[in-house]
Parts: sequence; structure tokens; C-alpha cells
Amino acid sequence: MNRYLWVVGLTAMLFFGRTAAALDVTWDGGTGNWNDFNWNGTQDPLGLFGSFEGVTSGSSPDDINVFINSGNVAYDGETFGDFIFTMKNGPPLSGDFDADTDSDGHDFLVWQRGGSPNGAGAVDFASWENDFGKAGPGFLRTFNISGGATWSQDSYLTSDGIWTPMDAAELNIDGVGSKLIRTFSGTAQSGGAFILGSWKTNSLTHPTIAVNLTNGGTIQNDDQLWFGAANDSAADLEVNMTINDGHLDLTGGQNGFLTQSNTIQLVTDLLFVDNFDPISDEKYTINFTGPGSITVDRGGIAIAKQNLFGSFGSTPFDKITYLDLWNEGILQVNGMNDGLESTFNANFMVTGTTNTTGGIEDDNYTLTSLLTAPVALSASFATIPEPAGFVLAGMAVLLVFTSPRRRVGAAERSNEIRSSDNKRQD
Repeated sequence: MNRYLWVVGLTAMLFFGRTAAALDVTWDGGTGNWNDFNWNGTQDPLGLFGSFEGVTSGSSPDDINVFINSGNVAYDGETFGDFIFTMKNGPPLSGDFDADTDSDGHDFLVWQRGGSPNGAGAVDFASWENDFGKAGPGFLRTFNISGGATWSQDSYLTSDGIWTPMDAAELNIDGVGSKLIRTFSGTAQSGGAFILGSWKTNSLTHPTIAVNLTNGGTIQNDDQLWFGAANDSAADLEVNMTINDGHLDLTGGQNGFLTQSNTIQLVTDLLFVDNFDPISDEKYTINFTGPGSITVDRGGIAIAKQNLFGSFGSTPFDKITYLDLWNEGILQVNGMNDGLESTFNANFMVTGTTNTTGGIEDDNYTLTSLLTAPVALSASFATIPEPAGFVLAGMAVLLVFTSPRRRVGAAERSNEIRSSDNKRQD
């Protein structure tokens, strides 16, 4: 009887016992400004974010997730300064009992054998179940735009624009009409740099940024988008962008030079920064898992490679093609890249030209994915519990139906033997 009660309690804990530790901050809807009292039911944004300029390293709550699910949010950088969104180190995984930076079946065996901090009890089991499938320590803070909502920033005074160090652990833009928009107007000559992996990440170990553009989600950036920052971002920075029916609209980068760290002058729509480090190296990917597109104009695409003497060479950098990005391993299809031009041509269509040979480039140099959209899961699949809960619930059911039978198994086998002997005698 006690075994049945334990299993029932375990199953209830798996499905109903979780509590969310993260602070989710949601825009109340409508059109307004980032610093309006229009978050989580007209709450004070300074009280929620701890800063007027976004989500910063020290002032904001460690585990905060921002959601703009409807309406239009504008950030006034000319008043509040550069918009900043900085990830934080997540806590070490409490379910990593074998200290290999993840929580998996090996840790379950450690717990089962009594090797976890508190022995084979419910507390450590709950820790393992909560962390199952995770790799730690991981990073916190996500920025999410969906439902046709927009977040926008316009530079209208500052000459080189209002910059945006976007170092969220995840930037998710999902749905038709959902957009992150950066523009410039007035006396500004640039919209500033939009940076995935800025100097804000250089104190972190292997900072990893995931950008997901799905179901029509779009980044519309009227100036420069950088993966990494010259001399400033972490040596082992990783930025992974996934496009599944999403769009990267990068136009306007040719409007003015941007100087970064007094080192390089940039006039590029899409830039990948390769800082020299003898031990670690950045990793950048743009992975298409469905349809979608990337468009640049006369600013073009470039890779800034630093040599061992700290120099990035002459600027502006030579422009490269989308095929060059494929050859560099940055472009991927469903997480793969075989380096073959035939594979590139089978999965992408390129229109327009970029100035790589001294010719005249087009305003719209576009890469279009030829992949079809993957089949969406039905609504019934959406209600299936998360993998850890599902697997563990199955384990619990097995305990119910297998453990009690062990006590009568010998008797059953004895009866089967007698019955077999009787048949042989007959």
C-alpha cells in the first residue's frame, strides 16, 4: 500500500508540483513606450526591470522574461540611451549529481544508488526531474515578440544612432506581423549597431544566444547587424539564429560609418566578427529549418577577421556573397552544412548582386530558402507533458504494475510448473 501512495504522490509532483521561479513581464497591449506603466497590469516598469534602458546586467532581476504578445512598444533611446538586454548566468544544475554539466539518466542512477547530496530521497529526485534534459549552468533572460506585436526604436538625433546590445539568452520573434524594428530619422545619420553578442558578454563563460524567427517573425533593421563585437565580445561567444518562415530585413547599413572600440570603421548591413584567440573561437550560425529570407542592400555582408597582432586589416571590409557564408559554415540547412555548392543551390535561391568585384550592387541582395514548412503538430500533441515528466510518469506506472507482482511471481511460476507436469502425465 505504501508503494502505491509513493507512486501516486510522485506522479502528482511531476505534473502539478512545479512552480515558476522566473519573473515574466508582459506588455498589457496597445501602443505605448517601453517605460510606460503598461506592464503586468499597469505596474511601474522601473520596479519590474530595475532600469530605464532595458534589462541590464546588475540592476534587473536575474531570471526575467519579457513578452510583447500584442500591441506596439517603442523605446526612446534618445531620452534613455542605448537599449540593453543582457543575459545572466543561470544557477548550477541541482540535478547534476555526477558533475558533468548536465542532468540525464546517469544522474538518475547516481540518485538511485544513494550518491546524490541528500541520498535517494524525494528532494534530490525532484531536483533531477526539474533539470532533466538541461545542460548547465545555462543562461537566463529571454525577449519574446509574438501575435503580430512590434518593438521599435528610432534614432532621430544622435549622429551614429542609438545602439542595441541584444544579448538575451533567447530572442524569439514569432507570427505574421511580429517585428523588431530599428530605424533612423531626423538629424541622425545612422540607426546604430544592433549587436548579437556585445561587450556585455565578455565576463561570461561560453555565452550562447539563440535567435528564433518563426511563422512570419521579422527583424527589420535599417542599419547594421553584428554577430559579435571587435575586441569586446567573449572569445567563446556562440550565436545561433534559426529561421523557419522568418525574415531578416537588413537595409540601410550603407548610410554611415560606425566606429567600434576605436578599432574598425564599419559600413556593412550584416557583419560577423572573428576575434583572434589562440584557445577559443566564436561560433555563428544562421540555420534555415523552413522557408524564409535574408535581405541586405548596398552595405552588403562581411566577415571581420582579426590576426594574431590584433589587426582587422583595412576597412571597409570586402563584401562577400551568401555562397561565401555557406562555405564558411555559417549558413546551415536543418543544422547541417556539407560545404558543397550543389547543396547550397538545391536549398537556396539568390536574387540581386553584391559588390564583390568592383561592380554596382543592388539595393536588395536576397537569399530565399527553398525549404518547405515542416508539418505542424496537432493540438493533441501540444498537450503531451514535457519529456522528463512523460518518461518519469511511465516509470511510476511501471512501478505500480511490476513491483507488487514480484511477491506472487514465484507462486505463479510454481502453479505453471504443476500444470505442465499434470499435462505430461496425462
